[in-house]
Amino acid sequence: SSGINAEWPLRPGSSLISNKTVSLSVLKIVNFAEIGTDDVDFFKELFRKILNVSEVLITEIFGRLQPLPLDNLKNGIKVFLKHFLKPELNAEEKKNLRIALKCF
Repeated sequence: SSGINAEWPLRPGSSLISNKTVSLSVLKIVNFAEIGTDDVDFFKELFRKILNVSEVLITEIFGRLQPLPLDNLKNGIKVFLKHFLKPELNAEEKKNLRIALKCF
């Protein structure tokens, strides 16, 4: 387990990212290849909340990572989103996921 507390409040966390107060780059300490089940659930909920904002915000949120030299983080997020989250998304969320993935 990566040590992320699955009980950490998602609403404030996703809100901080959604309103661009905090960048997704804060997740650079997370090794998405080695996270545990509780952490998978946490990140699925976090990213799902982020994918339920406007297309413009999704582009801004994920686009902030594009110029940064954080290839491990970007690749980890991409794999996580495609492998763990995509199968559970509705049509609108899948559309937003495609928008997010294009930002990398």
